[in-house]
Formats: sequence, C-alpha cells, structure tokens
Amino acid sequence: MVDRCPALHPQEFVAKTKPKVAPEEVREWLEWAGSKLLAMNIASPKPKQYKTAWPEFAQDHRMAYGYTGERLRPAQPRSTEIELMDKLLLFPNLITDVTSRRIVNSRALVTPVSNRYLYSWSKLAFMLHRDRRTVIRLHYSGLCEISSNLPPEKIDAIRRLLPLIST
Repeated sequence: MVDRCPALHPQEFVAKTKPKVAPEEVREWLEWAGSKLLAMNIASPKPKQYKTAWPEFAQDHRMAYGYTGERLRPAQPRSTEIELMDKLLLFPNLITDVTSRRIVNSRALVTPVSNRYLYSWSKLAFMLHRDRRTVIRLHYSGLCEISSNLPPEKIDAIRRLLPLIST
C-alpha cells in the first residue's frame, strides 16, 4: 500500500517538530558559560593599576597560617574555555522577547565556587515586578526558543567541545 500523504506520517511529523536540543541542555550550557564568566573575576573593563608581581605575605607570624581574610577563588578559565563561553553567551540573543532574554541571561550567572545562582527566582520576580512562577515560565519559554532556533552545526560543535574542555 502506498502512503498518499507522507507529510502526515507520524514519524516524519515528530522528526520535524522535535527540537534538536533539549532546553535543559541549553540551560546547562549557559550556566557553565556564566560560571566561567564569573570565574574570570573582572572588576572593571578599564585597565588595572600597576602592582607588584611578588605575592603578598603575612608580616605577622600569627597571621601566617591561614587566619587571613583571603577569599577562595576559582581557577582562571583557559583560552579555549573563554572562546566557547563567548559563543555560548550569544545564544540568548536568539530570544525575541526582551524580558525572557534578560531572565535567561541573569539565570546563567552561577557562582563558580558554590554553584549558586547569582539571581534567585524571587529576586528576579521582585526586580521585574512579576510573580515568581511567571518568571520561571518566561525563563523556560526563552530556553525553548533558543533550543528550537539553534543551528544543528553549532549544537554538534558544542557537544563535541564541551566534554573535552570540562575534563
């Protein structure tokens, strides 16, 4: 028997409408890129002041054994990680709604040491004067828009590069 309407075949319909990448995977990519961005520890886009290359050390012997107020800092990202981070952080530009784009960008910022979000759902809802559940829905709709608009060659390239970099 010959199928007269191949466009209505269920497997073809699912293959055409199914996104190439899951929104959860896009969220993981953006959080990885956001944590690398915060790990760069850039205080200002202006050039830094002159300082010595000699490490600072404690002058008092009682302060020399870990009793200083020094912060725990993440490792600086490598150049390959920075290149991939730049590519990943351009993905929210695929979102047409400005509010969703801002929510996705702000939720991508994850502190590299504690793996906590810089902006919680409640904080975003307060800043946007919206309900927390509405902010979550806007975030998910933005991730879905990114996952449906990503070109397949970029998806394949990121899936190849990300495991090599994160090891």
